[in-house]
Order: sequence, then structure tokens, then C-alpha cells
Amino acid sequence: MASALTWHPTEPITDLRSLDLSWLPGNFPHDPATLAPTVWTRFRRLMLADVERGERITVDLELQVGDATRTVDFPGLVIVEVKQQKFSLASPMARQFHDLHRSPRHVSKYCVGMVTLHPEIKNNQFKQVIRRLEDICGVQLL
Repeated sequence: MASALTWHPTEPITDLRSLDLSWLPGNFPHDPATLAPTVWTRFRRLMLADVERGERITVDLELQVGDATRTVDFPGLVIVEVKQQKFSLASPMARQFHDLHRSPRHVSKYCVGMVTLHPEIKNNQFKQVIRRLEDICGVQLL
């Protein structure tokens, strides 16, 4: 069985050359020395599992995104994801979301970070998500 990698850096990584890159596949098409971090995400995650139902729930809190020049906080934002082998409203959490009229929304923390930190990136397809996050967090992101 493969061993799990657990690593919790306290500061964002700014130089990939200091990392052990042995996990990269041998046919990786880029020279790792030419790569540089452009955005980072940081959050606290809680994970709940129901083995009998084949369901996991992740709860992400205290989301931050940043780059070499600034950090953006998302106060009050909680991202909950229900992961099921096969979708079922029989799940207590899925039922609760349904009862609260909360429908699934797709969001990428990486994409939100890129659009928030780099306004020069075309962001039309993310504007609805960003506006919703601004309402939830009470901050202006763009």
C-alpha cells in the first residue's frame, strides 16, 4: 500500500526548487526549474465519512487566496461538499441542503483565487460566483 503524504507548510511556497519533486512522473513535460507558484489557497478542512452510505462530507473554512503581493480573506465563507458514490437525497446532509433550498454550485478555489488576484484575466464566466461570494463575505473581490 502506498504511503500518504502529509505536509502542512506554515508559509506559502515561493520557490519550487526547494521541494522534493520525486513525485512528478518521469514523463512530466516541463522542466520543474522553469515553474513558479502563481497563486496559493489556504483553508481549514473538516471531513466526515459515513462508510455504510459511501459518503464523505468536506467542510472548508477560513479560505484565503494569495500570491507574492497580497492575500485575500473570505470571512464567513463555508464551503460544504457532499461526495457520494451515487447521488441520493436519502443522505441526511443532501436532504438538509434540499430543505434549505440550497442547490449545488460548482466553484474552484484556484479559479476564484486567480480571478480575484489577477483582474487582468478575463473573468466574465466567474462574475456570478464572485458576486455571490462578495455578498456572503461582505467584501469586494473585484
